[in-house]
Amino acid sequence: MNHMKQEKQPKGHRRTELLERLLGIDDETKQLITLKDIQDEIGIILHVLEDQCGVLELAADELKSMKLKSGYDVNVFASCLQKIRNNIHDFEKLAGQSKDTYDAVSLASCG
Repeated sequence: MNHMKQEKQPKGHRRTELLERLLGIDDETKQLITLKDIQDEIGIILHVLEDQCGVLELAADELKSMKLKSGYDVNVFASCLQKIRNNIHDFEKLAGQSKDTYDAVSLASCG
């Protein structure tokens, strides 16, 4: 019978390999990094949306105070503002969910 000869690894190396597999948190670490990136991106989007709200509110107020009769409809601003506020609400929920997920993965990787 021909037995394939297996290379023997030093005992310490096998033990280290086993510990890395048992204690390895590479996947969890990668997930945490990805979740943190998502949280950062959600934060940036929220910041942009909040800035847009501020600009639209100022523009609507300015148009009202100037009482322009050049065809500008201030209600268009109200409609846009509502859409942006809805988006802000949705992204705030996403931020909460990503935080909850981050916390859960953090706890799972700890024990």
